Amino acid sequence: MKSDVDSEKMKEEGSEEKKFLKQHGRHISSLTYLVMFILFMFPWVVVSCSGETVETYSGFSLAKLNFGLVIAIILIVLGVIIGIVEKERVVYFTGIIISGLNTLVMLSVTIGSHSLANEAVGLSNSWVYEDAFTIRFAASFYVVWVLTVGSLAYNWYMLTNYTEGVHKGEILEMYRNSVIWQNIVARADKATLKSTAEHEVKPKNKEREGIDNEEENQSN
Repeated sequence: MKSDVDSEKMKEEGSEEKKFLKQHGRHISSLTYLVMFILFMFPWVVVSCSGETVETYSGFSLAKLNFGLVIAIILIVLGVIIGIVEKERVVYFTGIIISGLNTLVMLSVTIGSHSLANEAVGLSNSWVYEDAFTIRFAASFYVVWVLTVGSLAYNWYMLTNYTEGVHKGEILEMYRNSVIWQNIVARADKATLKSTAEHEVKPKNKEREGIDNEEENQSN
């Protein structure tokens, strides 16, 4: 009897968690990208000499030396916006793409850390760097790494377990029905209608001016 009650409680707790994820899952995705963006402001690389810190470089500073990080920042901002305004399927599918690309960027930064550090401190010879300077990644860099991979896993899990998923033939249609695309189309249609109306008004105004001039000439 007691075990039945416990199992019922576990079911209720599980359903509450599912309900929460169903309602706020896309906001969690957006919040994750927002945290990642904020962490770009913190030190990522610390360059030291003889145990003393020479210079620190934030994610934004390193983005000046690595174009991949610029793309990552743009994608992260896009992830924040999409998580706020779009529907679940668009959020999670886009999140997989964004996190996948950002994982590759973070991997390139990690592998190319030596050359990146040499550029950052303005050194031309790698042996000078090896002998005089040491480089280490700060905690914020590793947190972004974890969030990037975690976001990829989270969006994949949410897409496959909390939506009907996305098939290959539905991708284009899904984005056509997205909130952002519909707003773009609506604004474009409004601009087209406005331009058409202006073109229609101009001939009428010219025709009216001609009539007024003709009446003025007749009165004279």
